Amino acid sequence: MVRHKTVTFTSSGTKEIYKTDRTAEIIEVRLYAEPSTSQIANDFPLCDVPFRLSIKANGIPIVVFETDDKPLSYRKLHVLEKFSGTLTAELSSDATLKIEIVIKE
Repeated sequence: MVRHKTVTFTSSGTKEIYKTDRTAEIIEVRLYAEPSTSQIANDFPLCDVPFRLSIKANGIPIVVFETDDKPLSYRKLHVLEKFSGTLTAELSSDATLKIEIVIKE
């Protein structure tokens, strides 16, 4: 079964994404810039804040993504990582992002 799990960040911190007692696999990670409160909502919001996103399984990083100094609107990461337990996302700075993770269980 394929599941799409979404979390939205408006500041740095950690959020739980998914919890399972079976072996699952991350297939894809999609990052979307969300309009911040200081940005006028438009069709293509940009995240111009450098950030580091860590996706962790039971506290161990399995996907790490760092931006450079270019604005980010959308990014798709193809990942094939198996895990079981608790999957969390940790964001290092006050970026406004929506993160969608495609999981096959």
